[in-house]
Amino acid sequence: MNLTGNVAQARTFLVSQHLKPLSKHHVHVRATTPSRPSRSRTGSVTCRASNVANEGDQDDEDEGKRFREMSLDYHRVQSGFILGGATTAGKLSVVPTRRLSNQQELSLAYSPGVAHCCTDIAEDPDKVNEYTARGNLVAVISNGTAVLGLGAIGPLASKPVMEGKAVLFKKFAGIDAIDLEVDERDPSKLADIVCALEPTVGAVNLEDIKAPECFQVEEECRARMNIPVFHDDQHGTAIVVAAAVKNALVVVEKRVEDIKVVCNGAGAAAIACLNLLVTMGARRENILVCDSSGVVHSEREGLTAQKAAFATSGPARTLEEAFEGADVCLGLSVAGAFTPAMLERMAERPVVMALSNPIPEIMPDLAMETRPDAVIATGRSDFPNQINNVCAFPYMFRGALDCRAACINEEMKLAATRAIAELAKEPRSTSEGCPSLSPRRLHQRRKSDGSEKDLAALAKGGLPSHTSLTRLTRHDSRANNSSYGDMSSMGGDESEDLTFGPTYIIPKPFDDRLLVRVSTAVAAAAIDSGVSTIPLDLVSYASSLKDMYVMKQGPDGGR
Repeated sequence: MNLTGNVAQARTFLVSQHLKPLSKHHVHVRATTPSRPSRSRTGSVTCRASNVANEGDQDDEDEGKRFREMSLDYHRVQSGFILGGATTAGKLSVVPTRRLSNQQELSLAYSPGVAHCCTDIAEDPDKVNEYTARGNLVAVISNGTAVLGLGAIGPLASKPVMEGKAVLFKKFAGIDAIDLEVDERDPSKLADIVCALEPTVGAVNLEDIKAPECFQVEEECRARMNIPVFHDDQHGTAIVVAAAVKNALVVVEKRVEDIKVVCNGAGAAAIACLNLLVTMGARRENILVCDSSGVVHSEREGLTAQKAAFATSGPARTLEEAFEGADVCLGLSVAGAFTPAMLERMAERPVVMALSNPIPEIMPDLAMETRPDAVIATGRSDFPNQINNVCAFPYMFRGALDCRAACINEEMKLAATRAIAELAKEPRSTSEGCPSLSPRRLHQRRKSDGSEKDLAALAKGGLPSHTSLTRLTRHDSRANNSSYGDMSSMGGDESEDLTFGPTYIIPKPFDDRLLVRVSTAVAAAAIDSGVSTIPLDLVSYASSLKDMYVMKQGPDGGR
């Protein structure tokens, strides 16, 4: 397959957009479905966008090129950058966890000593987690058919993305991950390959596999494997979106049971988001889905099973018509798909989720100008309310691995959604880093502030609530966090107000409270729903997570 044209277009696009402070005037793309011609501000925005583009902003172009070179240099072999004793390219390296400095240690690490571990595991397979890294190892697997916004660029070109995903596992949750790029497009054969890896890893993260094949691959793997299999493009997105919608509805004072939802996009992420919203109480009959052919309705032929589940019998046929009276619009589609005219048709106090990256379906400033009463979220870090999967997937896997869950089920996803949503309601400052507490100091603090009682109540109470974990995840302002480096810029502008409200409905990705809160919620839900395969003392577990040192600066993730 010839990918040269797609890659060239993608490269031009990336160079033109990265690190540019985009405004409402930079982009206006037609909606993905036909709508009535607008004589209002939409036309003028299009003209202004064309003028800006024709002017050829050389500074923006140069900045985009500089960012491209920065990215390439970040990944290249760097002279003087030594990792694990060798100069290397990429973002990952294998580092031993045991000393190997003499003949005796060699005989323990390998033959003949390692044979004793092998015979024990042969007699009792559960001991594999006692003697090997499997219990903390995730496979990040892709066939490169839907990579970021680049499309089907193939498994080899997807490797930097999968390496990056593995790095996020390590940095945010202390999980070791290995990226596996598989040259196989047949979904059944790909599922066979994934299933054959079960002896190697404790869980599988499927990544960037196009729809509808991704549904089949995940379904087959979940049915055949006794470890968690999680397609993050679907479920990680859904968890964070659902948490944001849950909180946005609190801000606008609406109930999930009453809302009308319009979703532009019908791929894996969109379908998963809608399914989770339904699980939370949204009514399927109040959801309208649009794809490149318009509204997904019951009279259309050739719908996939996933689209058919949301087919409507109503009269709306275009995206703009679908917006009529909508309380929530969810964009998982293309840049510029939403127009001011569409937002004007929404109900009072609407929720706008424009998640196309790097350019949203509508720029937040234009959306706010059109609907000052709206709560607006995007996938970008330079605007409030960033919807970022990293708030979910590291901790979903942390909790699932630690209770050795046989799968990740709906109860675990809902628990994560609730935990993430509740965190945003608790005040914190972007200048707070990760606390570095000695065990003794941590124990003294818990004893004095009642956290130990919270832990005991949590263990007896099943699913953790924000009230039972607030003190467990709060910061110690006296703690020395210098070992983490300056993290204030990673969470947003220092002057940014992180008070729950229209511009703060979801935690920042570098909010270290997520580790304890979400991981514990997931583990507790696994226990309560019967998919945990080992007993887990939630008191000790939450305490151990609090003590984890996973966000330290450095290539080894703090180990």
